[in-house]
Amino acid sequence: MSVRWERFAGDTASFAVRLSFHHDPDIGEAALPEMAESWGAFQIWVRGVNLCAHVDGGETLQFSHWYLLPILEWLSANWDPLLHEERPPLAMRSIGTAAEAGRMAPIAAFDPAGSTVEFVARQQQYGWNQRHALRTARDGGITPDVRFRRVRDQVEISWMATQLAGAGEVEFLSNEGTAYEAPSAVAEPLYEILASAAEWLHKQLPQSERCQALVDSVAALRSPRRTEERTAWIAGLGAAWDRIDARWRELRDLGKSLGSPKAFEAAFGSQRSNDNHRSAGSAQARRFTLAHELCHLLHDRSQGARLAMASGPWAPKVIEQRANAFAAWLLMPPESLNSAIASAGSPVDSPESVSAIAGRLDVSRATLVEHLYNLGYIHEEARDELRPRVGE
Repeated sequence: MSVRWERFAGDTASFAVRLSFHHDPDIGEAALPEMAESWGAFQIWVRGVNLCAHVDGGETLQFSHWYLLPILEWLSANWDPLLHEERPPLAMRSIGTAAEAGRMAPIAAFDPAGSTVEFVARQQQYGWNQRHALRTARDGGITPDVRFRRVRDQVEISWMATQLAGAGEVEFLSNEGTAYEAPSAVAEPLYEILASAAEWLHKQLPQSERCQALVDSVAALRSPRRTEERTAWIAGLGAAWDRIDARWRELRDLGKSLGSPKAFEAAFGSQRSNDNHRSAGSAQARRFTLAHELCHLLHDRSQGARLAMASGPWAPKVIEQRANAFAAWLLMPPESLNSAIASAGSPVDSPESVSAIAGRLDVSRATLVEHLYNLGYIHEEARDELRPRVGE
């Protein structure tokens, strides 16, 4: 079978994708033109394992073959939750990996005499699987049961050799496994394959509205306006777009007025698991602690937990460092910091300027000194001299 187009991206030792288009064996007689053009093959490599390798009728094949347009459309449509959503619905909270969701019972038909609560739970389970399981995109063909989801600072790729309905003679060679990679190590190869494949299909059928829609959808993935939606997925703020937007905007507005612990609790519930902000002495310290914990809420949610990882001596150092940096940038963004420095009236490394700038930004002097040093406004010697003079 001749190859019309092929692209490989990534590193097979971590994560890689190979995709190629071939001539449709049915010469377009069994499919629409867009589908016929997309007949091809693909491989997904994770930690040196080819997840698409399988045995079919006694023959070992290294690729999955079928019409690939539905897979490309699914990848583009579900890009944000695929790489940013971690928390599964409550009905699935017992799973250890996304692949384990495949063992759970499928959505049941609505029974008027049955439990509406159970039906809603099944719908949520079904929706989560649709967003994360590659096999839900298949329109026929042999596709591995591989799933992607965000887990804190990494992307989890997990797979199982679950049986395909109607394909009893098919057996995938990799039974099951899980790997965790940096988001860029997964997103960049996927995007390269997705963008280039969409562009190739569009060149073959320039009049196709479906191919044009795919190109537009892929291009939109680069839009800066997706940042809030992706952050909302990471924070677990819901799956319905109107709900995501509403809750994220509430969260963002809260971040702009972090002076009230009561407002924080009103928005997110009681923080019985973390009373740090109550023990903080000054109003400035409370603001910084709340901003610090807001980072945990957004980026460090434990599975099934109501709130995020709380600060404490047991918390991973890198997680705490990131939360401190988040809080500093939230409370002292560059524009506000530069404006405060300009109005200070004396060198930035003087105690007088530090006091004036800290007062204007409503942060502690100690916090400001560390932020100034991290951004290169003052050198190490000046920071060390200021530390004992500004106190805590």
